[in-house]
Amino acid sequence: MLVERKVARNPLLNIAETVRKQLNGMKKILYILYILLIPISSVYAQSLEKSWLFSQKNWPNTAIYPYELKGQVKSWEMKGRYGIVRRQEFDKLGNLVLDNCKNKVTVIENNSPDALIKNYEKSYIAFDTINNSIYLKLNNRGQVLEKGDGKTRTFNTFDANGKILMSQTRTFKSRVYTADSRGDFNTPYVYRDTTYSITLFEYNQLGSLITFAYFNRSGSNDDNSIGIIYKRDSADNVIQEMKYNSHAILSRCFGDFHSSSDDYLKKVITKIKDSSFTVNDIFSKCLVIDKYKHYWNSTYKYDTSGNCVEYIYYGYRPLHGGDQQTLRATWEFTDGILTKELQYDGDNRLKATLEYDDNKNVIKEIIIWGDQEVVFDYEIDYYE
Repeated sequence: MLVERKVARNPLLNIAETVRKQLNGMKKILYILYILLIPISSVYAQSLEKSWLFSQKNWPNTAIYPYELKGQVKSWEMKGRYGIVRRQEFDKLGNLVLDNCKNKVTVIENNSPDALIKNYEKSYIAFDTINNSIYLKLNNRGQVLEKGDGKTRTFNTFDANGKILMSQTRTFKSRVYTADSRGDFNTPYVYRDTTYSITLFEYNQLGSLITFAYFNRSGSNDDNSIGIIYKRDSADNVIQEMKYNSHAILSRCFGDFHSSSDDYLKKVITKIKDSSFTVNDIFSKCLVIDKYKHYWNSTYKYDTSGNCVEYIYYGYRPLHGGDQQTLRATWEFTDGILTKELQYDGDNRLKATLEYDDNKNVIKEIIIWGDQEVVFDYEIDYYE
């Protein structure tokens, strides 16, 4: 007769079986979570691209701003992860004929010194000046010496080579008062207020800009006066750009500017007009460079071919210590043609990569946003 014997099961095997069952259960849970999280991660990525930063994006974020298309562009299209963000079309003369964008487009005016110089030194012909509502006085180069439209008068000064030296603007505003200090109604009184602004340019012997200063009248919170000093190397490339409050850099002759009156600008304008100072003298005799007062500082480096290969923007200055890097950008060239731009943050962590075509237009942009990469492709069609 056979006798059934019960063999004691190894307790370690029981534990292993229990663990196996638990792991199988966890695998099922993880798989279910994976299935559920796929659309959630997709929604997260989509919300990332539709966040405030990317909902405002309609142009490549290049280090040198503002970005402008180059070459004979026929059509330009920005594509994000979820479709076309913006599309532009141009005629053969370069005129914009179509501009569709799903995001808000903010018109950015290029008020850089180079853009202002180009505008001031523009030449006009008689046909351009036929307008009864605008007064124009031109020099023999066709450049505007005086311009007025009833509300604004502009006076420009040029050197013998047609380089803009000074532009002075007076804007007239009418203010109406209908009550005295006691609140009694009186006959309306019209008061005409005049607001001044002045822009000064200084050049080196090669005709390149080395100092720029813009003043407006106000000394209050809306004062946007600015001064820029450019340092150049032996090849005339800008290697440093320092931006100041313009009142600070000319303080040697005119003192500090603390009020909202026109006295400060009148001093500058009067000294130029009475010939006690030329525009270049204003800078050579009045310029004060105080490294502790500048609030923006940028440096540039170039290769042996003269291509700019590095740009560093120092946008932060602690209470004690020197400038601290806010942005660093480098550019790569192949056979002298720009191919790539790399951007780094203040800690030298890569934050963006941009690729360029032969016309120096961006064709791909990768933005590193936390642990995500957001890619924008740019399709450009050119006229032949």
